[in-house]
Amino acid sequence: MKASEIPGLPDRETLLALIEQASEILLSYAEVLRPRTLLGRPGGIVVLPQDESLLIPDLHGRADFLFAVLKAIAPGETALRVEDLLKENRLSLVCLGDVLHTEGRAAAERWHCAATRLLSTSEGGTSPNPELEEEMSESLAALSLVLRCIVAYPGAFFCLKGNHDNMGNLDSDGDKPFYKYAFEGAMCAAWFSSRYGALLLEVLRKYERSLPLVATGKQFFASHAEPRSAVASLDILEYFDKPNLVYNLIWTGNGEAEKGSVGKSISALRPWIEGLTGWPCTDTDTICWFAGHRPVNEGYKARLSDRFVQIHDPGKNQIVWVDGRGDFQLYTLVGAGLVRSKLPSGIDHEEGRH
Repeated sequence: MKASEIPGLPDRETLLALIEQASEILLSYAEVLRPRTLLGRPGGIVVLPQDESLLIPDLHGRADFLFAVLKAIAPGETALRVEDLLKENRLSLVCLGDVLHTEGRAAAERWHCAATRLLSTSEGGTSPNPELEEEMSESLAALSLVLRCIVAYPGAFFCLKGNHDNMGNLDSDGDKPFYKYAFEGAMCAAWFSSRYGALLLEVLRKYERSLPLVATGKQFFASHAEPRSAVASLDILEYFDKPNLVYNLIWTGNGEAEKGSVGKSISALRPWIEGLTGWPCTDTDTICWFAGHRPVNEGYKARLSDRFVQIHDPGKNQIVWVDGRGDFQLYTLVGAGLVRSKLPSGIDHEEGRH
């Protein structure tokens, strides 16, 4: 993949083809990779066969970040680029969701300007909205790159569903309308329908609903947000008909989860996964659960009581590397390379909530 291939605003036919290709792959994973329901529908969890994994928190329109990670030399001892390891199926890369809608101080100013222009237009103004065009160009560039990666690296590149992966700003299936700096959800839904049409929005919605909620490797679990309550294996399989489960895994804010939800989820899911895969029995106290969703100070926070690790800072291009032993390390993209970062202090202990 070349720098010139980072997409901007795709035309309708290109975007439609990408969404359909990615959706087909998501629904056709082998059962060992994505366990299925009794009726044969892909469940809400993907089981990563690779020993090493790379986790990227909320993208929020940062196509350049994802592209640079693909081109970077991977951590570990191979000295190969991330994209080469993906091609060889020797590495899994998991995006933790929230591909759309930029965040941060500059994004807040742009959203405010875009909303102000929309209000002016609704009151009789006729000015164009370059800020909204710029925002949607970045969001759709990130979405298009994720779709391309799903197609290019099937079984190695995955994207989990986040609460912002709701282009239609719908209040259904576990999704909720949202706003942060302005009425981003409604603004984007109206813009997308106007630019691409309601039918393409429906196709995109099917893709969004087909995204898994949880990924698991040999030594970890990951979801967009911290589980609000304990997750059971049957529920995660039947997620398509479990809107409360979807909501609990994409919308849980810092400090909103029930105490012990992560540990209980690991205890419930791990034996089931071991039975499906034949992985050796592992002490669940050594397994981590990673999530993003809400920013945390310095972009990283760990809770020792249940080995919950949260990563997300819209101002920092960070990833987590998990090796075959379950050891993990925070890296920051600096220039064109991944630099090992010192883990910040302030680790939560038993009573720590964030």
